[in-house]
Amino acid sequence: MYKLLHIHSNIVFIDHSKRYIHEKLHNEILFIGKKDKETALKLDRYDIKYTIFDSSTDSFKTAIEYANTFDGVIFHCLYESSVQILFKLDSRVKTFLKFFGQELYMLNAKEFLSEKTLVLQPKMQESLFAKLKAPLGFLKRKLKIFLNREFHVGRDNQKKVYEKFDAILIINKYEYDDLHRFFYLPKLLERHLVDQEQELSECRVSFEKLNKILIGNSGHRWNNHLEVLDIVKSSKNIHNVEFKLFFSYGYESRYAQNVKSEAQEINNLTLIETFLAKEEFEKVYIQAAALVINSYRQHAIGNILTAIQNGCKIYLNKKSSTFHWLISKGFLISEVDDLKKDIELGNVKLSVEEQQKNIDCFVTTVNNYSVSDFLNNVISVLKG
Repeated sequence: MYKLLHIHSNIVFIDHSKRYIHEKLHNEILFIGKKDKETALKLDRYDIKYTIFDSSTDSFKTAIEYANTFDGVIFHCLYESSVQILFKLDSRVKTFLKFFGQELYMLNAKEFLSEKTLVLQPKMQESLFAKLKAPLGFLKRKLKIFLNREFHVGRDNQKKVYEKFDAILIINKYEYDDLHRFFYLPKLLERHLVDQEQELSECRVSFEKLNKILIGNSGHRWNNHLEVLDIVKSSKNIHNVEFKLFFSYGYESRYAQNVKSEAQEINNLTLIETFLAKEEFEKVYIQAAALVINSYRQHAIGNILTAIQNGCKIYLNKKSSTFHWLISKGFLISEVDDLKKDIELGNVKLSVEEQQKNIDCFVTTVNNYSVSDFLNNVISVLKG
C-alpha cells in the first residue's frame, strides 16, 4: 500500500482526488486555505481523510513533516505555499504535478492570450526609483533561487521548480509537446479522461436540442471571451439563439470588467456567475446545442467532455492543442471561426448521427486508456 497525499488550495477541484481509488493506494488531502466551518463541511462531503493548513497561522514545518510521511505527493496547485512544501520534501517522496498551468502560461502570455485579451493585461509603469532598485532585486532573487528559498514560479526559476517533480499529469501529449517548446517539463503521465463506468453510462444523444449556445467555462482570461462576443454581436439571426456565458470563478480584473460590459450589450445572453451543482451543470449541457471555448491552451477539458457526452456541437480555436488532439481521435470538432456562419444558417446543432459519432469516439478513447491504466502508471512512479 502506497500513501498518497493530495495538496489542494481550491475547494472546487477536491473531487479530483477521488479518482485515485486503488487497492494499492491510500489517499489523504492537505488543503491549503482558511480554517473555517464552511471549508470543513465541504471537505467532509468527499469522504477522504483531510488536514487543513492555514499558511497565515500554521507552521510550514508541521505541513512539511506531515507531507514527508507519504510515499507520494500530488500537487493540484502550484502557489507559493505549495512550492515551499515541494522544496522541503525528502528525496524518497515521489512528486506529481496535476497540471493546470497558469504559472507557465503567464510567463509566455502572448502565446496563449488572444489579441484583445492581451491588450487588457496590466502594464506596470516603472518609476526611476524602481528602475534603480531593479538590479538589487534581481540579485536577491537569484540568491533566493540558489538557496532554494524562492517559492514563486518565474521565468528564471521555472526549470528549478519543475525539476523537483517526478512526473507531470497532463491530459494528452499534444499539450505536453506544445508546452515543451517553451518550458522545461518532467516526465509525462497522461491522465485518464473520466471515471469510466459512471461516465460512459451517462452518454446520450438528443433529438430535442434547444437553440442554446454555451460560451467559455469561467471568468479566467484564458477563455479569450471577447472575440466570441464580437462574433455573436456581428451575427444575424441571434434573436433565435439563447447564449449562456460561464463566469463563475476567476479574478475580478480589467479583463473581467470588459467581458461583463460587452456581454450586457447582448440581450439574449446570460452570465452564470455562480458555481453550479453537478446536476444543474449537466442539465445545462443536456439542453444546449453547442459549446464554444476560444482558448489557445488545454482548457475546460471537463466542460468539453461533458458537452460531447450530451451531444453538443463543439467549437474550439484551431490554435488549441485540445482541438488537434480531439481531431486526431476522430471527433467532429468545429472551429470558432465557423460560429458566425453557423449561427446565421441555423447550423449550431449536430445531427443525431454526428452526436453518436462523437460519443463513439469518446467511448473508444476512454476504453483505450482506462482509469486502472493511469493508476498503474502512477504506482510505477511510486515504486521508483
